[in-house]
Amino acid sequence: MDAIRTFITEHILAYGTFAAIGLVAAFAAAVILCFKMKQNWVRQIPLMLLSLVGLIAGAKLFGMISYERYLRSVGIQDITIKRLFNDSGIVFYGGLLGYFGMMWLLFWKLLPKKRLAWDIVAVSTPLFHGFARVGCYFATEFTWKTLFALISGTVGFQLSCLSRDSISFCLGFCLHCS
Repeated sequence: MDAIRTFITEHILAYGTFAAIGLVAAFAAAVILCFKMKQNWVRQIPLMLLSLVGLIAGAKLFGMISYERYLRSVGIQDITIKRLFNDSGIVFYGGLLGYFGMMWLLFWKLLPKKRLAWDIVAVSTPLFHGFARVGCYFATEFTWKTLFALISGTVGFQLSCLSRDSISFCLGFCLHCS
């Protein structure tokens, strides 16, 4: 029971917290950009929210595919859909493809100013991704306890992955805003 509690509090909570912050920040940025670009936010924001269904479905589907490949590589042949669904995780690239695929269908059918809509998505999506990546990093590389130790200066580690993603996000955001 302790292992489950530790996993939930240190891993899932970390990822979920940062993903939720990223979602709020991304949609807040999207609303602000809709006003700035004179885009109808009442139509665009619900379509972006509806596209989250594609994100979840795509992330889970890619998670199942990669887990199935892993199981076969270690010699496990008893693979069922139920096992794949229950035991697999989610994969970012699948979520991204599902999100953009669903958004493309919805925008194509329901939005008159598609180019402006995609400009807004081009800024808000990396914002969500940046926060979710930080949550991923906290959930896999180190725990909240390590964060507090880092702040106090007792633990040092390399932030190559996190810093690369942060720099990419900041550069993309600054280039778009200029």
